[in-house]
Amino acid sequence: ATVRAVLDLSNRPHVHSNLNLDEEYLGWDDRATNDAPDPGPIGDAVGEALTCEMLAHAFESLAVEARCTLHLDATRDSGAPGHTL
Repeated sequence: ATVRAVLDLSNRPHVHSNLNLDEEYLGWDDRATNDAPDPGPIGDAVGEALTCEMLAHAFESLAVEARCTLHLDATRDSGAPGHTL
C-alpha cells in the first residue's frame, strides 16, 4: 500500500484517516503454517505484537502528544496479502 501522511502542526490534535485497518495484525503472513525457517524471537514478535487496533491508537497518541492534525490517505493498495491496509 502507498500512504500519504501529512502533519498539520496546528496545536489541534486530530487524526483524519481513510486507512482500512481491518486485519488483525500488521504484516501478518501465515508463517506459522509454512515450513519456513524459524525467524527467531524478534521475528516472531514483530508480526504478532502490533495489531491494527494498536496502530490506530499509536496514530491517535502521536497526534495528541505532538499537538498536530495527522492526515493519512491510502493512495494505492495492491491488494496483496501482507501489503494491504
